[in-house]
Amino acid sequence: GATDAELAVMQIHEEEIFDETFWLETLLGGCTALETELAEAYDYVSPCFPPHYNIFDSIFQLYHLQFAQAVDVIGQVSDKLSTTGQLRLMQWVCSYQQTLRGLGVQEELVRLPIAPLSSHPDDVAGFALLINSYTDRMEATMTDWYRSILAQDLEGQPQQMGDGTLRTPGVIDFFRMLNEQVSVLEEISGGEVLLAAARRSLKLMQDFVKAQQELLKPGSLAAIIAAAAAVKPAAAAAAPPAAAAGELAFEMVCAQVNNSVDCYNQSLEFTENVQLLLDEGYRSELDVEETCRVFLDLAKAWSNQLIYIIYSDAGLVDQWRRMYNSQEWLNGTTTATIRATLEDYFTDVSTFVEPGFCRRVCEGVLEEYVRRSSSAAVAALEKGPAAAVAAMGVAVAADGDADDMVLSRLVQDERDVQVFFEPFVPLDKLVKRVAQLAGLRELLDSRDPEGVVAGYEAVLELNPAITPAMVDTLMFNRAGLSKAQIADIGVQCREAYSKAIKKQGGVAAGAAGAAAAESKGWRFWGR
Repeated sequence: GATDAELAVMQIHEEEIFDETFWLETLLGGCTALETELAEAYDYVSPCFPPHYNIFDSIFQLYHLQFAQAVDVIGQVSDKLSTTGQLRLMQWVCSYQQTLRGLGVQEELVRLPIAPLSSHPDDVAGFALLINSYTDRMEATMTDWYRSILAQDLEGQPQQMGDGTLRTPGVIDFFRMLNEQVSVLEEISGGEVLLAAARRSLKLMQDFVKAQQELLKPGSLAAIIAAAAAVKPAAAAAAPPAAAAGELAFEMVCAQVNNSVDCYNQSLEFTENVQLLLDEGYRSELDVEETCRVFLDLAKAWSNQLIYIIYSDAGLVDQWRRMYNSQEWLNGTTTATIRATLEDYFTDVSTFVEPGFCRRVCEGVLEEYVRRSSSAAVAALEKGPAAAVAAMGVAVAADGDADDMVLSRLVQDERDVQVFFEPFVPLDKLVKRVAQLAGLRELLDSRDPEGVVAGYEAVLELNPAITPAMVDTLMFNRAGLSKAQIADIGVQCREAYSKAIKKQGGVAAGAAGAAAAESKGWRFWGR
C-alpha cells in the first residue's frame, strides 16, 4: 500500500456528478428560445422582404441545421439518458416539428436532416437513434415483464370463469402493459415516434407467441421458469410439481387455448386503437393482420396439444393395444371403453374451452380415431380375418364365420362412431370421416378390385402411412381375387399413393402399426 508521505501529496479530484435534470432544462430552454426566434422571424422579418426572396426559407434552413446538429449529438449518447429524459427530448422535437408545420414548412422538410455534420451518407439521424434507444429499452422491459407473467401463470392454477371456461390472468396483464406503453407516447406524437413504438409492440406480440410456443416443446417448461427466475428469483421456488416435471396439465392446456383466443381479440383491439392514434400517413406502414393471426395459429397448436394429451391417456393407450386383435374388440367392449373415455374428456373440453375451439378439438379427436383405426386394422388383419380371429383365441364353426364376425364388427364400429361423435362434430365433417372408416372396411374385406382401390384412396386421404406394400400383403391373403386382379390392384394403389404423397407435399412414414402409434403419438400418424 501507499505510505503516509505518498498519500499526503496525492491530489484528490471529485468527479462532478451529471445532473440530467439541470442539463435538460438548460438544453431545452436554449432550444425553445431559438424556436421562438424562428417563429418571430416568420412574423416580423419575412414580411420586410419581397416574397420572391423566400427569406424565411433561408432563415429556417439555418436554424433547422443547428437543431439537427444538436439532436445528432444527443442521439449518440441517448442510451445514457433516463427514460424520462428520452421522453422529454422526443416531446420537444415533436413539438418543434409541429411548430414548423404551423409556419407552413413542407412536410418533407419538417423531418430533421440525417447527420448534417457526418461525412458518411448512411449514418442514422440523431432523432432516429433517440427513438431506437427508447424503444429498445421499452422492448427489454416488456420482455422481462412478459416472461415473469408467463411464469406466474404456469406457477398458479387456471381460473374458471363464469361461463365455465379456464383462463390465466397473464393475457390481460400483457396487453394492459402494452397499452400503457402506447399511452405514454400518445400525447407526444402520432408520427414516427408512435409508429416506432407500435412496430416494437407488434414485435413483442410475436415474441410473446414464440415464448408460449416454446411450452409445446418437451422439457421447455423448466427453462421458462428458470428464465423468469433471473428477473424474479421466487419464480423457481414457487414452481408447482407439474412445472418441475416439465409437463402442463390438461386443465392448463385448456386455459392456454382460451388465452390464445383472448390474445387474438386483444391484439385486434390494440392495433385498431393504435391505427386511430397514428397520423394518417403512417397507418399503412403496420403489418397488423399477420401479427394478430399468429395468436389464432397458437390456439390451433394448443388444441393439437389437447388431442395429444387425450390420446396419451394410459387407459386409452391400453385399449388401443386391443383394437382389432382381441376378443374384447370383437365383442365391442374395447370400442365402448374408448368411447366412454373420450366422452369424459369431451365433457371437460366442452366446459373448459371456447366453443369454436372445442369443436376443433373434437374434430381432431375424430380424425385421430380414424387414422389410428386404419393403422391398427391394417397391421392386425394383414393375414386375413381368419388368422386374426384365430390369434384372438376365438373358435369358429365354419370357414366363412371369421370373415363375417370381423365384417360385422367393422360395420358396427362405423355406426357407433357416427352416433357418438354426432353431438360434437359438424355433420359434413363427421360424414367424411365415417366414409373413410367405410373405405377402411372395403380395403380390409372387399373382393372387388374397384372397391379395394376406392377404399385405399379413402384411407390414404387421412393416413398416407398405409403404403402400397401393406396393401399387397392384404391382397396376398385375400380369397376370391385372381393374380391378375391382385397385380392390377397393386398398380392402381401405387398410382394413388404417388398422387396422395405429391398432394400432401411430403413423404409418408413407413410401416404403420399399433405399437408405433403408441410410441410416436398422434402427431406421427398425422404427418
